[in-house]
Amino acid sequence: MREVLSTKPTKIFFKNRYDKIESIIALEPDISTHLPTFTPRIRALLENKQELFIYEGEGVAPIESCLKKYDFKALCVKDLDRYLQQKSFKGIPYPQRELIEAFVELYELNTSRDFTLCPPYFMKKMAELLGERHDDCK
Repeated sequence: MREVLSTKPTKIFFKNRYDKIESIIALEPDISTHLPTFTPRIRALLENKQELFIYEGEGVAPIESCLKKYDFKALCVKDLDRYLQQKSFKGIPYPQRELIEAFVELYELNTSRDFTLCPPYFMKKMAELLGERHDDCK
């Protein structure tokens, strides 16, 4: 569960993989609410059909911070490390570039706010980057 805050009244619809509504949670303005975190089996949608990605992390996450999907499973830590050292994408495949940009963006956001987002594989890739081990890129 993750504590989330909305500045206006909001309904969140939780749907299963068959697009059936499992539950509806109404958020009151400026009152934080504990919501289930992201899983591929259950989708969270706002009333306007915009999907939410509620990730683990610290602090109270504003609902606006839950609108972007992050998935770092395919991120090659060797390419990330090369980019961080060289500040250049030279020699790094295009799909990795997008993942690296998203990873760096999220890292910078996490260090500049009073809450953090930890989507799937973020902490694992961070640990690899800091020297636990590097998986081979495919």
